[in-house]
Amino acid sequence: MAGKIVIAAADGSEVDGREDWESGRQPGDHRFARFSLTFADGGALHLVDPRRLGRIRFDPPVADLGPGAATVDEAELLPAIPTCRSADDRRVRRR
Repeated sequence: MAGKIVIAAADGSEVDGREDWESGRQPGDHRFARFSLTFADGGALHLVDPRRLGRIRFDPPVADLGPGAATVDEAELLPAIPTCRSADDRRVRRR
């Protein structure tokens, strides 16, 4: 992996986990920052990578996805299954 995560404090000091491609990069040099989050206290998190970033995707909170499979009982499940046409589907609905 060519990139790394850089955590910058509000005072400008930085911490990161990789020192193997530091040649020429000075603290505060975020030319290759592909994604940055700024925190309320003034600190920041940067994804620094010389390669192009394809996308960033935020997933919704798990609670917004609906009930988990372990918490759904038969009374909730059966009405949610569409009209069954195959033998396997009918077997599930007959239970």
